[in-house]
Amino acid sequence: MIFNLFKKKTFNINCIYLKDKTKHKHLVKEFDKVFDAKNFLRYTIEEKLKELCPQTKTYIDLEDLYFKSRKYFYKIENDDFSEDDYVKQIVPRVYKQFLERTIDGEFKKFKSEKETIIFENIKNCEILEVNKLGEEIGIVYLKDNTKKFLNIEPVYHISSMYGIATFFKIDSKPLDARVMKTTYNEDTIFEEDFIQTTHDILTDIKQIVNIFHLSSNHDSYYRDDIIEIIYKNNKNTTNSYRLSFIKDEDSEIKLDIKRYENIFSFKTRVLDDKDKTELNYSYDKKFFSPTIEYNYFEEVYDESKDLENLSPQITRRRIGDYYLDYPCTTFGKKIYFTKEDTGGILAYNISYSHLLNPLSLPSKEIYNYLNEEEKDKLQHFLAIAQLYLNDVYVNRVFDNIFTIDSFINPKENERIEKLEKILKNCDWIERWYYSNAEQGHPYPTKAVVIYHKEHDKSKNFILFNENDWISFKYTVQYNNNVKDEVEELLKDVR
Repeated sequence: MIFNLFKKKTFNINCIYLKDKTKHKHLVKEFDKVFDAKNFLRYTIEEKLKELCPQTKTYIDLEDLYFKSRKYFYKIENDDFSEDDYVKQIVPRVYKQFLERTIDGEFKKFKSEKETIIFENIKNCEILEVNKLGEEIGIVYLKDNTKKFLNIEPVYHISSMYGIATFFKIDSKPLDARVMKTTYNEDTIFEEDFIQTTHDILTDIKQIVNIFHLSSNHDSYYRDDIIEIIYKNNKNTTNSYRLSFIKDEDSEIKLDIKRYENIFSFKTRVLDDKDKTELNYSYDKKFFSPTIEYNYFEEVYDESKDLENLSPQITRRRIGDYYLDYPCTTFGKKIYFTKEDTGGILAYNISYSHLLNPLSLPSKEIYNYLNEEEKDKLQHFLAIAQLYLNDVYVNRVFDNIFTIDSFINPKENERIEKLEKILKNCDWIERWYYSNAEQGHPYPTKAVVIYHKEHDKSKNFILFNENDWISFKYTVQYNNNVKDEVEELLKDVR
């Protein structure tokens, strides 16, 4: 036997199908250099991860989905490149890059159990006073016939290691009546005397709908924060105040408060594009409505002239009327609005399955016809929508999840039927939250049902029903406060 000692090594990429017990290889691409092979494979993997990002809520979900959804894995001949190791290595970076493209993507909800309780307590309560002490904000509200307090304290300082830090401290204590504060600027020490007064900007808050504390970094002290106060005024209009930090003309850091009106809707003027487009978006807890009006040219027969005569006529058309096409229930996914590098905005997971995902809201062409004020309002509208809709109760992350899926395994239909009988005969109260049965079907192909105790609605669990009438996916989600009761109820199908 003669060996060719000068035979050139190849670094071809093969894919191996997971269900193929023979591990048969399929050639993807040929390479003479390992560097080129690795780069090609890295690019391929990263593009697949980018495609999956909108279907996940965390980078851990992204990693899990990649491995669960793949039908084959990659190998490089004559090299020990590991696809699995590379995926685990780059998932956090790919997911972070995706979030940075979303509206306010670099900011996430600041996780604090104490703050969550304070923000929940103030919801839907009568606001008695809004005061200030310097830049510190004190809200006085009435809950269960008792005066309670929400304190928002802006804090900023400079560190040689971290740079400028701007953040908010949240507490349930009342404002002091008066305070002396000492500040330092280079070699100068300032002492200022502050007296509590009625707030001169936050004057029209009558009821708090929700408060979001957002942060670009979850470090306790070195981060940038935003507070979004969503509220109703005395006309029952839903507005918001956005609290953030800016530098003034003297490069001094100060608190900035911007007010946005009627934040659950967004409407433009009639734009100057060829179709005279007008955007009119709105949403509530259940449905998103991206209505678009535009001019449509059609040839219309003119009876006053010859039979062959057709004259052009402009009619005003409207798309996005059917609200059931845009359910805000995400069925385990998350709503994202992303700013595209080329212009325009894409919306993920906001439309029904037969529509495009993502949707253009709006396209690059229409976006470029918006003026700066409209662009600012649109970005704020979508930022609030992304926050608010992902925070709707049925879209939150629950402590526990249990799924039966006959799409994957048809034998699971027996367990589905058993689960249906258990739920039909249990002592939990059934409340239908969402159903698409109205779309011409006698039964829903997607539905959300909330089960709660008769005298305690805080004790509840949620059933998500997704089906094509032959196969079903039932997902039960519940928090730890009902864990024992729910798992006892479902013990025969778990």
